[in-house]
Amino acid sequence: MTRGARARDLKKLFAGLRVAASSHGRVYETARIARHSRYRVGRDHQGNPAILVETTHTAGAAVLSDFEGRHIRVGHGVHCSISEAGVEIGREQFSVVTCVDSDALLRDRFFDAAETLIRSLGETPASDELRRMVAGLIELFRLASQPPRGTIQGLWAELWLIAQARDPEVLLEGWRAESTDAYDFNNGPERLEIKSTSRRTRMHSFSHRQLHPPAGTRVAIASVFVESSGGGPKVRTLLERIRRRVGSSEALKRLDYVVASTLGTNWRTGLEAGFDSEIASESLRFYQVEVVPSLPSDIPHGVSDIRYVSDLSGAQALSIEEMLGSGNLFPASVPVDS
Repeated sequence: MTRGARARDLKKLFAGLRVAASSHGRVYETARIARHSRYRVGRDHQGNPAILVETTHTAGAAVLSDFEGRHIRVGHGVHCSISEAGVEIGREQFSVVTCVDSDALLRDRFFDAAETLIRSLGETPASDELRRMVAGLIELFRLASQPPRGTIQGLWAELWLIAQARDPEVLLEGWRAESTDAYDFNNGPERLEIKSTSRRTRMHSFSHRQLHPPAGTRVAIASVFVESSGGGPKVRTLLERIRRRVGSSEALKRLDYVVASTLGTNWRTGLEAGFDSEIASESLRFYQVEVVPSLPSDIPHGVSDIRYVSDLSGAQALSIEEMLGSGNLFPASVPVDS
């Protein structure tokens, strides 16, 4: 089934393709993702990976624009010669998304993004929807050339919690849209903020507004010790674990976007960064925001953007039963093995 197409499956299909035999025109060695599928994985004469899509034209749809970037090339209405197992099977018209970079890590990112695109478009990809999804894919690769919007340690902690969570899709649906959001996860009435430290003491930096949330909301703080480890799960490993557990294409789009925007130009070192999962598991604690030491809510007029460090070592942590007891976001964030 197309909606079940996983990045690892796309990579496996691509690995089994030979390089296209001809460099004349658009020639691809291909394999269908599934029987009767409108999607093919392809390899061109330079060995570049491509996704070929047969689209359904929507009445009144705008003309699709081609794109030529540093890492990605997109063409629509492309007449391609396609082969299977070295045998040409004909010429057909496709939208073709090609990764024009030989870097292995970048190709992994391409297949991750292609998985999201395919699962979002479904069995009968329409031209209007394809335009929107391709624009999102192009944006992901554009973010790789932008300044990072967060730390690798902080991102690892968030991904680690999502990967362990009882319902990762709930967390992804509420994951921060921007690095300036007050809380890492927000579903309206519930907010969750993750604080990581490598110092083995629960001293964490907070903004004043994080510790004084809007009336009617419940906020929990997740505190975790994070230590760099060559043998610990890497960021890209956590991403693979999350993708295996998530069925929602919207959740996958949020995952791709937040990771790309957080890492920015640090994407290569960020994806390879690993931390100790056992230390994280043993140290994870949840706290109600009310028990975190903080300044009074009233601050002098004209004063803003206050930040300070609070020590949670003497605060009473929430029990697993309390986290599971109510709401939606808090129970979803509790690790499966707790």
